[in-house]
Amino acid sequence: MTSEIDLLTLSPGEAIRRIARGFLDDARRAAVRLDDPDDAESLHDFRVAIRRTRASFRAWRDALAPEIARRDEKQLKRVMGSTGVGRDAEVMLEWASAQHGRLDEAARPGHRWLCERLARRKASAYAAARGEVRAAFAELGDDLYDRLSVMTRRLRLDAPGEGGTYAGALADAIEAAFAVLDRRLRGAETMDDAEMLHRARIDTKRLRYLVEPIKGRLPGASALVAQCKRLQDVLGEFQDASVVEDELAVAVPAAAKARAARLAAACGADDPAELEEAAVDEVPGLLALMGLNLARAERLFGEVRTHWVGGGLAGLGEAVSAFADRLRGHGGESLPVEIERKYLLSALPEHAEAHGERAEMDQGYLPGERLIERIRRVRTAHGERYVRTVKAGKGVRRIELEEACDASTFEILWRLTEGCRVQKIRYAVPDGERMWEIDAFTDRELFLAEVELPTEDAEVVFPEWLAPLVVREVTDEGDFTNRRLAR
Repeated sequence: MTSEIDLLTLSPGEAIRRIARGFLDDARRAAVRLDDPDDAESLHDFRVAIRRTRASFRAWRDALAPEIARRDEKQLKRVMGSTGVGRDAEVMLEWASAQHGRLDEAARPGHRWLCERLARRKASAYAAARGEVRAAFAELGDDLYDRLSVMTRRLRLDAPGEGGTYAGALADAIEAAFAVLDRRLRGAETMDDAEMLHRARIDTKRLRYLVEPIKGRLPGASALVAQCKRLQDVLGEFQDASVVEDELAVAVPAAAKARAARLAAACGADDPAELEEAAVDEVPGLLALMGLNLARAERLFGEVRTHWVGGGLAGLGEAVSAFADRLRGHGGESLPVEIERKYLLSALPEHAEAHGERAEMDQGYLPGERLIERIRRVRTAHGERYVRTVKAGKGVRRIELEEACDASTFEILWRLTEGCRVQKIRYAVPDGERMWEIDAFTDRELFLAEVELPTEDAEVVFPEWLAPLVVREVTDEGDFTNRRLAR
């Protein structure tokens, strides 16, 4: 739906309505899948879509008014309310299950007791949530979609032309979102500031959700999303540790009480096996899990303070500022510039296959000498999209203009590229504050790595998984441009 036009040049109200309708489409598709109890991912996909819709409503309240109001955010929150218990149980169960090999024999009864307790809670909560969520969303989803299809334009006669583009509004929004995140994260000075770290995680997620809808539409968006995701993952795991801590604080006395009841019931029993079973003590295992969870929380908090507050946060801020500047230049007099370096590899890195975001690409080049126009079809796990790109210049720094197109436009232009096409699989692999793109060509034995840089003189440090495979830099070698490789 949003691929036929350049969202960034629309008004904020129109662009965000299109984006939010896309999120609701995702939610509606996932809601249909909730009826299938064997579809383990349906509830997760539904939660993600609703969370993104809520985030867009919250971030763009003024632009969505009057069709969308605060009460709609609250209604979406209520829809999600019934899934929280099951999700918490699932996350805790995954962590607890992974600790089995780290516990001695005396701790196994407590570990088994906790895992069974969490498994029952997860199954019960998710079984109830599927029906409740589907019913609660049935009418609300259609109603919201209809209201998002309409936009009331407020004309200011004393300020003609006021409003600007989504690109400009988004630039302001991501800078404001980062300012909140920066202040919150720096304010969490001890592990007792768990609530502040939880809020910082939400702030990070909101910043990421602001940028995510334009991934692939503007250079630098994917790398910025990847930086946010790394911080979000660390803060998310710390929050998970806090949830486990609370659960174990309740579980220890509950297990002790259950053991006391078993022993009381078994008093006077003649069967030694019954007495032995009643005497099984789960508390040592739960206390051992407490220790492992505390060590996890300490490690994660140390990473937040040492890496992120110690420098990574400043790097994220610089990336936000640079991307905001690029947004403000989009559609204006200044042309977007791509700064990147390219390297020949001896093989495809195993790390890229295991950890990269995979995309299959068919791209072709239209006839031209000075202006090189490329059309590209991209297939990922999330679907298919089409992009037109015009590049000018060579070497490290090149002008790049890009816009999405629809399938019919792609097919028409694709016919003009016969004899000048490339097929490859791209793996987008985050590394620190940068994103490496590893291309494995499917029509020949060729592997290339590209990295986008903030400036032409920025230092390139190869990650450990890549360094042994780098043959040489080929940024300035014309034979390694995709246009020259096309056939």
